[in-house]
Amino acid sequence: KFNSPHDFVESWNTFADIVLTIAPNVKMVFCVNAGMPVERYAPDPQFVHYTAVDTYNKHPEIIVDPRIIHTDSSFSTLCGPTVRKLQDTFTQTPIMITEVGIEQGKESLPWMLEAAQTAASWEGISAFMPFAWNKYKFMSFDEANWLEVMSGDNLKGFGEYIRSKQAFATLH
Repeated sequence: KFNSPHDFVESWNTFADIVLTIAPNVKMVFCVNAGMPVERYAPDPQFVHYTAVDTYNKHPEIIVDPRIIHTDSSFSTLCGPTVRKLQDTFTQTPIMITEVGIEQGKESLPWMLEAAQTAASWEGISAFMPFAWNKYKFMSFDEANWLEVMSGDNLKGFGEYIRSKQAFATLH
């Protein structure tokens, strides 16, 4: 039944109104994938306490939904337009970048470092969550095994960068 943006917005607003009436301490998070049409799905701002965007950069040989998985683009190119739409639509709402995904590999650390630097420079970003995965084991338990993909030189390099540059000192 909920196949249109209008149906989604009405459902969100109704659900949020009910939840916030019962539990006013609950915070509602409107999260979209980078590149999705924020303006078509944006709920009433009174029912959104935080906004968020998920961004994924993928290997070109993996077949996935091209609307949400992008290939070999910069973080700024992938996420920037959506962040700007969220800023324009929800002017008083903090923005979280809740998943910044990059497939494990030789280029993942430089890409993630660029993402961290860029996110730290954007106005209104309140959170940043890096995410790596191994889609070569698609639909297996190991697909979500962070011990395998967030390890070694990439994890060490990302941690050293964050500590040495204090990239997130500007986040609030």
